[in-house]
Amino acid sequence: MIILHATFLERVFLLWGEIPDKPETSVAKKPRNKYKLQHSPANPTPLRYDAGAEKLSSVLKEIGFNFKVTKKSIRPMVAWLPTVDNQPVPSSPLIGESPESVGAMALVPWKVTGLQLPIAKAIEFLCRCIGKQILGPGMIVGKDLSFWSTALRFAAALVTKEQFLPEVSEIRGTHFSRWRPIFSGVDSERPSKLGKSMPDVARALSFQEKEASSPAPSSISLLSSFISIMVDHLVRSAGREDSGYAPITQRRHLKKMDDFYSIHDQWLKALCSHDG
Repeated sequence: MIILHATFLERVFLLWGEIPDKPETSVAKKPRNKYKLQHSPANPTPLRYDAGAEKLSSVLKEIGFNFKVTKKSIRPMVAWLPTVDNQPVPSSPLIGESPESVGAMALVPWKVTGLQLPIAKAIEFLCRCIGKQILGPGMIVGKDLSFWSTALRFAAALVTKEQFLPEVSEIRGTHFSRWRPIFSGVDSERPSKLGKSMPDVARALSFQEKEASSPAPSSISLLSSFISIMVDHLVRSAGREDSGYAPITQRRHLKKMDDFYSIHDQWLKALCSHDG
């Protein structure tokens, strides 16, 4: 049994999961001293429900998803989860019982294992989750994972209707060619409505850093970033040289060359390159 979760953080798609609590660490056994647990984002206490890299890898193999899990793809993450008296609240009764306490609930950092998927693989995985509650025996699609698959459908619909325009963006001093989604007509209010339906767990993760704090990005900004990345990837993947199709730009601009006649030609080339 596993509940699959996902988040999109700083242009990175991460998959993680919850598995049922082990009997010896059930909520019936509360820690003698609640102050012994590490609640620092730099060194959080491991979540006892964490699926771990091995379990996530076995799930992908079982559903026939072609992705090789490597050390680089495994990332320790901080999950800010509702906690009562040092007892993390599971997302479902299928995972574990909720803490039997009347204490105040707070968001507390717990260490979980995240599996980083490249954007292309993230799209493939989300496509498998569209309209599904389970991916296989005992493999439940979490509400956050279901949300991201719905958001992907919206991004793909924008691409299908050709609601995107080319632009140049600057990231840390480097300029990139990007395809920017355009929200117009019936789609103008869709991002706002979709953002309001985002489950809190969809933005519960943060990177394990000394200065890490509870998740700050709003659901709207996080969703906007996700849609922008997905639209950009879908458009440029259709326009790369290996696809045989180039939208808007002409193939004469796609020839491999180190020098360009103008910055405009270089921009057109980058619009159909791997990363812009």
